[in-house]
Amino acid sequence: MEIKIPKNITEMRIKHLAFISKLAELGEKEYSISEIRQMNAAFLQVPFDEFPNYRPKDDIRIFTTICKAISTKPKKANEQTFIGPDGKEYIEPDESVEYNGIIYTLRKDFTKLPTSWYMDIDIAFEMHGEGFEKMPELMAAFCYIEKGLLYGQKDENKVVINSVMDRSKVFAEFMPLDKFMNLQGFFLWKWHVLQPLLMEARAKRKRIQNQNQNKNGNGKKRLIH
Repeated sequence: MEIKIPKNITEMRIKHLAFISKLAELGEKEYSISEIRQMNAAFLQVPFDEFPNYRPKDDIRIFTTICKAISTKPKKANEQTFIGPDGKEYIEPDESVEYNGIIYTLRKDFTKLPTSWYMDIDIAFEMHGEGFEKMPELMAAFCYIEKGLLYGQKDENKVVINSVMDRSKVFAEFMPLDKFMNLQGFFLWKWHVLQPLLMEARAKRKRIQNQNQNKNGNGKKRLIH
């Protein structure tokens, strides 16, 4: 099996975030060979039972190479920074990104987004963890929307043409991990704006959900757009 490890965090994608989260969860300790093998397999997107049975020193070498790549980030000129509410310095996320020939623009002013956006985020928090722990690509899909389109825009048949779930698949595959981590800092910075509006949308969604349950007994959660 050929092992290909990204050279730096810019070459990584959102799917590699689970490895970093696992490192943070385990903390500073001496990892067992079993833990190292599990994390190597997770990073390389290989089922653990299919991961090659390397010698322990090779497992450690792979793990060390991955950790070094995570801590390596090429310097970019003219990066703008800001101080988040946690006191840390963050890099401003890109105003726009392009994947597969489609341009997505960052919606920086959350107050200008429709109620459905907040309702969908509330549902996503319930399904995937507050902060999108279980599906982090959703954060990018909520913050970046196709240029020239509104959130959850519908065609003449009232069918959504830019589903947040479809968009999340694009970001999971193509968004560099360093760009996503910049976006995380921005999202945290905006949390004080988002939280009260989210509470309003949650109350409205609960009312709608109760009405639908009374009508047809269907209270299943799903993203609206």
